[in-house]
Amino acid sequence: MHTRKQLMAREVLSGGPGSGFIALPGGYGTLEELMEVVTWNQLGIHDRGIVVLNIEGYWDGLLNWVKGSVEAGFVGEKNSGIIREARDAESAVRELRTYRNAEGRFRLTWGEE
Repeated sequence: MHTRKQLMAREVLSGGPGSGFIALPGGYGTLEELMEVVTWNQLGIHDRGIVVLNIEGYWDGLLNWVKGSVEAGFVGEKNSGIIREARDAESAVRELRTYRNAEGRFRLTWGEE
């Protein structure tokens, strides 16, 4: 998994404006990959957009979890918008093109090994 994620991240990070991560409905691996790129964004390791393609409400539970985590104080309100929602492919592309980073991000650097 790590090698696959590393390749995926390099491809996205080398992309131009509007490049980013889109999570399709999936299983444990998809959720793990999504949460890793969300965390990297929050920490400031990357500045690319993150979108969940919420087909038939698949990601509703996750989006509600984010809201609950903000209300409980585990996710800062300024970081609540790191994940954007799209209901179709066109909206997903639009969300990536118009993505603006959350104000609450940290500014860490991530050097090459």
